[in-house]
Amino acid sequence: MLAGEAAGRESVIRRGRLLGTDLADGAIAIAGRLGDPHDQGREIREERIRRRLLQQLRGALDRDWPRALIDWHGGQIMGFLPLSTAPTETDDSSQDDQVVAFADRLLALSRPSIPGLELTLAVSRLTPEPERLGVALDEASLALQIAVRLGRTNQVTTFEETGTYKLLFQIMAERPEDLTGFYDQTIAPLVRYDDQYNTDLVSTLATYLELDGNLAATASTLFTHRHTIRYRLDRIAEIGGLDVGRSDDREKLSLGLKAMRLLGRRVPTIGIPRAATNAKETTEQNR
Repeated sequence: MLAGEAAGRESVIRRGRLLGTDLADGAIAIAGRLGDPHDQGREIREERIRRRLLQQLRGALDRDWPRALIDWHGGQIMGFLPLSTAPTETDDSSQDDQVVAFADRLLALSRPSIPGLELTLAVSRLTPEPERLGVALDEASLALQIAVRLGRTNQVTTFEETGTYKLLFQIMAERPEDLTGFYDQTIAPLVRYDDQYNTDLVSTLATYLELDGNLAATASTLFTHRHTIRYRLDRIAEIGGLDVGRSDDREKLSLGLKAMRLLGRRVPTIGIPRAATNAKETTEQNR
């Protein structure tokens, strides 16, 4: 399946049984990456560490998700969580939530075996058709690549939650100059302004969009008066030519922030505003 070979339902089920698992009801694909928080580009090649981590994960799977398949492939952890042996939960959470909760437990259990390193996990959608499990592997792998680009280490990322990042990631893989160009047209002018004048336009924009354009919630989150937030949004429109009050412009700005993250450029976050920033904004607002 990792090689992209086509296989029918019965063939997949038969091969799964030879490996000691039951894929008749389909499975969820899982992918993982072991990384060094001090060197994001480093691939962990030490066999002793890999073997210890796999032993830890397989022990947890044998106990809580029997007959799961998991192994190293191409520097990543890849595997299947068969739906036929999925854990039975007694709460009201959805199956998707239960999968994420289980993956979170795997992260917690693995930490003692990999001190100083970080494990990032991603899961595919629930895939009930055995013959489509190759697609599930692709989904988990793509979600993992996006998670790594976004710095979501020590977390679980689902294919569903990657949203429009999937499309932007494909553009970046095929035409990286297009993604860079889009960032340059949308967010880069605001970044330059923040750098030059020590302001917080980009972080304010990111918070405002994450809170669905709620001005009061944005002001509360950033410990800033609503008039200040309104002023910053007006400055964003003046500097970049994109107005959050217009739906098309708001969508462009949202995609621009996502492009910024995929390009490895950190979107700043702020808490209590800097005194210098507030003083400058107050002066400009009073003019």
